[in-house]
Amino acid sequence: KRAQLAAFLYAIGVNRAFFPQIILGTNGMPRGFPDFAREMAGVQAVSATGMLVLLAGLILIAMNLVKSVLSGAEVERSSGADGSLVASRPSAPPR
Repeated sequence: KRAQLAAFLYAIGVNRAFFPQIILGTNGMPRGFPDFAREMAGVQAVSATGMLVLLAGLILIAMNLVKSVLSGAEVERSSGADGSLVASRPSAPPR
């Protein structure tokens, strides 16, 4: 569940952070300027909140990674979705 939430927050954050930047660019805001016109402040605020959502998703992803590394749980070997042993082979057979 936590991984799904992290993926959802990451996807929403990326779209909310970077899509407004496209809108700002098409409306004439040049790149690389630290200041922007007052009429573009609302779109810039949406982009800034998107970065916060993106950051929350990245923090959850990092927490999941650290938790999985520190837990030391063994991963079960899968025999493949179709019941074959292809997934359990250490390498592909030669051609």
